[in-house]
Amino acid sequence: CQEEGEDLTERCSDENALSQVILSASQLCERLENMVSFTVVDNVEGDGMGSSAGRQLCAMCIRHSVVAQGVLTWAKELAEKSDFITMVSYPTISPCILSLARLICRYHPLTRPAILDISLVFMGHSNREISHRKMQSIKEQCLRLMLWLTTQGLSLAVISAVQSKLERGGSGSAEMDSALV
Repeated sequence: CQEEGEDLTERCSDENALSQVILSASQLCERLENMVSFTVVDNVEGDGMGSSAGRQLCAMCIRHSVVAQGVLTWAKELAEKSDFITMVSYPTISPCILSLARLICRYHPLTRPAILDISLVFMGHSNREISHRKMQSIKEQCLRLMLWLTTQGLSLAVISAVQSKLERGGSGSAEMDSALV
């Protein structure tokens, strides 16, 4: 942004605004990690700074694909942490993360492979301290998300990933509960 000119000034302003949005989204993700749950909404009209953290993040994800991709990266890293499954908030925040992933893939089709990866991570979770019904509910939500992805052009990727998980699960590891499929 060192050169002169009207177009360059406008571009620098856009870059600065996007940088601020990305910074705000990063801060919201940090806040959500410490929450028990958050709101996921598709209608983001008027969802500004006075809204809840979940509403603000939904609005940013819908409006900015770079934020959506960053949120998916955050969600996958969070879900892959070894202590995530043992967190007290796991049973309530997991459905929120999966709902946010579904919202993102509706507005940003190129994020769908990343969303498949996230759903597969959640499918591999197992915690005996959480009720079977709640774990089943989270895994069913993952399956519904994968089913929706198949209708959006990822049929082969979803079927291949599920088949691979089932084959690995058959060798003694709990990759995926075949009873769900």
